[in-house]
Amino acid sequence: MIDRLTSARALPLVRGTAEETRAHYRSLAMARRGEGYAPEPVAEVTDRTVDGPACPVPVRIYTPLDDGGRVVTYLHGGGWVMGDLDLVHADLAGLPPAVVATAEFDPLRDEGDAYAERLHAAGVTVRHLPGPGLIHGYFAFLGVVDPADARSREVLGALDDLLP
Repeated sequence: MIDRLTSARALPLVRGTAEETRAHYRSLAMARRGEGYAPEPVAEVTDRTVDGPACPVPVRIYTPLDDGGRVVTYLHGGGWVMGDLDLVHADLAGLPPAVVATAEFDPLRDEGDAYAERLHAAGVTVRHLPGPGLIHGYFAFLGVVDPADARSREVLGALDDLLP
């Protein structure tokens, strides 16, 4: 995986200042999506801010064209250091039921594993999908890293299986 990222000139992800790192991350994400990329159509997109423990937290609400009674919540724990709402809007994590996807080489892996265990102990239907050989943020490498493609399909398939 590292060889493919290096050959794609993706590494290092961190470049200079926080602003330069965000710009680099955005350019990689947009290049990965390719020419003519368009997000899935939705009925409405609403940006809001909610009070967080230390500061306001941006929230984006997507109203689907036909929700079929489904609700999906995406929680990004990284504080938007490199990414932002526009770059991760297609990533999914649901509660309840929940799919918790972790990566083997992720500083937050243990917390994700514990979160899945707590959900299960609380009676929430949860499907925990560890990502052997993957790094944090592997959803950002779709189309570049074959194991990330495969795992993302499994994660989205698990989510689809759990939702009515």
